[in-house]
Amino acid sequence: MNERLLEDIIADTDKERADSEYIQNRFIDLGREYIAQADDPTTEQVEVLVQHFESRDPDTIDEDSRALMWTMSGILQWMLDDLPLNGETTDPEWLRQQLKIWGRFSE
Repeated sequence: MNERLLEDIIADTDKERADSEYIQNRFIDLGREYIAQADDPTTEQVEVLVQHFESRDPDTIDEDSRALMWTMSGILQWMLDDLPLNGETTDPEWLRQQLKIWGRFSE
């Protein structure tokens, strides 16, 4: 599973090899951006993870952690790009629209 995921990472980056430093930097940069922009309780957990990984030597990060960091980077990017931040998810009209959109995918 992780080998397959890392192969996908390499394909996504257009590099011959997705190295630990690239993955670590991407995760830290997106994590910091999310923390700065989101008014959400999840920022505390993201901040803990960012602090943990930014203090690590990239060459000591194992394959499982790199795969997790890459996946979380994708999620953070998606949240920054597409999800409303700053409490907008509590707006009932926004929630109705999202349910309508997601309902189309389940048909």
